[in-house]
Parts: sequence; C-alpha cells; structure tokens
Amino acid sequence: MAFDGITLHSIVKELQVLIGGKVNQIYEPTANTIYMSIYNKKTYALNIDTTASNYRIHLTTYSRENPIQAPNFCMILRKYLISSKIKNIYMEGLERICYIEFECFNEMNDKVTRTLAIELMGKYSNIVLLNENNTIIDALKKYDSEGKSRDIMPRKKI
Repeated sequence: MAFDGITLHSIVKELQVLIGGKVNQIYEPTANTIYMSIYNKKTYALNIDTTASNYRIHLTTYSRENPIQAPNFCMILRKYLISSKIKNIYMEGLERICYIEFECFNEMNDKVTRTLAIELMGKYSNIVLLNENNTIIDALKKYDSEGKSRDIMPRKKI
C-alpha cells in the first residue's frame, strides 16, 4: 500500500483520540523508532517509525525491548515532552508531515507549546522537535550540507 497524503490524513484523524492525553514515557527501541506511552482515560502506545522501507505512524499494542542506555534524541524528547499534554495533531494539506503539538512548561515554569514534526517521506523520513518559535531543538536524523548523514556516535546494531 502506498503511504501518501491521503493515507496520512486518515491516520491523523484516528490519532485525534490522543488529544488531551498526557505523555507518560518515551522510548527509542531502534535507531529509527520512537515509542510514546500516552494516557487519555486509558493508555495508548504511539509508534513512530522512520525506517526507509517501512515508514509509518500508528497506535499499537505491541511493545519492543528497549536499550539499557537511551540514545541522545530519546533523552531530549524525555526532557522536553514527559508530562506534557497533547494539544493538537494535524497535517497541512496533503503533505506527508504530521505535526503533534504539546503543551508543556519551560525552565521558567511558563506554559509553552512544543511541536514534533514527523516527516514520512521514504529514506528522507525524520522526526524533528521544534520549540515555541518553530526553531529546531533536535532531530532524529541529522544531515550535513552535502546531504550525508551525520552520526556523532554510531549506534550499535541490535
């Protein structure tokens, strides 16, 4: 099945059940997968996979084994998004980018909105965390000016 803007539009409609939910846990079981546990009257598990051949976002009941030490991007997501509430889930037009807005508190205990932009575009799939000014805080995959992947510390394959 082709994963296009129409398919993502249907998935975004299904994910509306998460609005108002609280982020309990965030895991990164593989180098390309983010798993979020969200509580909204019951616990949901949101799986975001950016693998080049099998990119997707969906609710799941299947859990994976997590690494003992969390990768850097997972730690940043935990720092900024744990205990935040999901404010909105949307996409613009039929682009293959899903936005999840979180209502959370900054270091000064002010209420701010942070956004997780999930780009689902084959080998160019990525997850980007944005602050309230839409400035990039961090991304799952980082590229240099030539378009080559920049891994600061290569991850061990499991």
